[in-house]
Formats: sequence, structure tokens, C-alpha cells
Amino acid sequence: MAREAGVGIATVLRRFRAKEELAAAVFADRMDVCAYAIAVAVEDSTPGTVSSAESRPPA
Repeated sequence: MAREAGVGIATVLRRFRAKEELAAAVFADRMDVCAYAIAVAVEDSTPGTVSSAESRPPA
């Protein structure tokens, strides 16, 4: 996970003291992405079309 984020393992361990904290942060991020995707889909809900919006919320 650290490698994917482009940081060292020590950086991850300083930020997240327990694996439960890391898991909660990852889960919260994924839920934000899902909520954004749903909001975009509802907003652009023309029947028979697929939204071309990004599935990731703006930073």
C-alpha cells in the first residue's frame, strides 16, 4: 500500500498507528468515491445512456 501511494512504510505507520485506523480510512475513501459516483449517476440519469463522468470525486 505504501508503494502504491509513493511513500515509505514508516510514513504509513506514523499516520496510522493501528491497522484498524488504516482500514477505516480506506473504507471512508471508497465510500466517498461510491457516493460521488451515485450522485453523478442520479444527476445524469437520462434513460438508456451511460454517464461518462469520472468515478472519483474531485480532490
